[in-house]
Amino acid sequence: MERKYKALAIDLDGTLLNPDHAISEEDEAALGELRRKGIPVIVVTGRTLEEVQGFRHCLNLNGDISILQGGAVIAHFRDGGVNLDYAEISREDRRKMIAIAERNGFYPLVYLGESPFTQPHDNPYHDWYEEMMNHRIFRVDDIMSVQENLTVGKLAMVAPSEVLDRAEKEMAAADLSVSWGRSFAFGTDICLRSKRQALTEVLVELGILPEETVAIGDSNNDMEMVQFAGLGIAMGNATEALKAAADAVTEDNRHSGVACAIRRYF
Repeated sequence: MERKYKALAIDLDGTLLNPDHAISEEDEAALGELRRKGIPVIVVTGRTLEEVQGFRHCLNLNGDISILQGGAVIAHFRDGGVNLDYAEISREDRRKMIAIAERNGFYPLVYLGESPFTQPHDNPYHDWYEEMMNHRIFRVDDIMSVQENLTVGKLAMVAPSEVLDRAEKEMAAADLSVSWGRSFAFGTDICLRSKRQALTEVLVELGILPEETVAIGDSNNDMEMVQFAGLGIAMGNATEALKAAADAVTEDNRHSGVACAIRRYF
């Protein structure tokens, strides 16, 4: 007998968002149909609250629970308002990661609350990141001192892939209490609480088992979440590694792959 799924966990960029960073009418309608059936839709993304609220039509502001900043923040939407639960990276780990980035010739994006901060330096990928995320990066003279006594849930390393490879090797040897994964070819998101860990907390709160959950993603940083769910689905435009790890592959984000998966498995 086919299993009845009770929740959908879904990534945004490259999954629900198409290459124009918009949600198709077909995908939006499919999400609406799930909610009308009482099935929770859990948006799981590296984006901040401010960025996600630009896609308000994909959220239910009277009941959704969303996972933001790659797992660093769990957002409870109630009656048009929102309550945020942060998993803060320790000061010691933040210092280590900033130093690792500096040794590799760049500065990381340090998320102070909802906004990314960095030091001025010649990094064209930061301009591209601002355009893609539609979110301003703030520049300060000394990111190490600015972040010292503030809440930080996420860092992002944005640099050429070969530079990130070196930085990630150093992080792996640095005894850090964080998790990380590539959200795209030139970006590594670093959080204390991973997407999978945050999803575990949300499912416990909802009283839903992992095996009753469908998870859809496109990037390697969706890997744990996709493998954790009862049914893990990779988008048609997903990385080959994620496709190999998933239980199924749907259409790509140009062709409403999310709606195709919802119709097939719910």
